[in-house]
Amino acid sequence: MEVPKLQETIRELSVDRQESSEAIVKKVAEEVQNLQAALAEQKKDSEETEEAMLDMIKEVVSKIKVEIETEKRNRETSEGNLLALLESTCSKLQLTITV
Repeated sequence: MEVPKLQETIRELSVDRQESSEAIVKKVAEEVQNLQAALAEQKKDSEETEEAMLDMIKEVVSKIKVEIETEKRNRETSEGNLLALLESTCSKLQLTITV
């Protein structure tokens, strides 16, 4: 009579162990899935941040190029005005000297 009872206990323990193992596997699978989702979200955020930074850098470079061109034109205009003034002054001085 003890043998059937032991067999039943062993069978119950085996079923309990199998259920526990399945629960652990299920929980581990859920955690792995959660980690994968978190990693995917983090990767997406990182890519978006990188893209935003690149856009900002491009914008800054563009503004700097515009400022450089503006300064170049202003300098060329100033140099032209200064040269014209010098030429005018030289002409006036020559007229004054020759008279």
